[in-house]
Amino acid sequence: MNGCVRPLSARGKSVKDDWRAWLPEAKAVVFNQQVHQLESSYVMLSVSLDEAIELRQMGQPGKSLQAVGITSGLCRLLTQMLAGLLRALSEHAKHYGTVPTLPPSIPPIFKDRRASVPRA
Repeated sequence: MNGCVRPLSARGKSVKDDWRAWLPEAKAVVFNQQVHQLESSYVMLSVSLDEAIELRQMGQPGKSLQAVGITSGLCRLLTQMLAGLLRALSEHAKHYGTVPTLPPSIPPIFKDRRASVPRA
């Protein structure tokens, strides 16, 4: 880190407060490592899928099929990483009794105002 002492905040009153709270340096390092690993895996999968789609659109189904073959392994890697992260978060929540600031059953807070979501 940059050597600045950052105040640790207590649990916020909102999700925004919790997301903006400073992490202790050791936790920030772990968080940043996890973010980097997930982003790297996601980018590799995205590039592979883009390539497969582009090859298909260019009329090269054989090469497209080869590119798709690579994406399954990359997708498996990303989903395994996400599953491990979610398991760790779940275990942490069970151990410490933490619950989300807002219940996950309120979909409007997660909806992007620009998104057009079909209604059931």
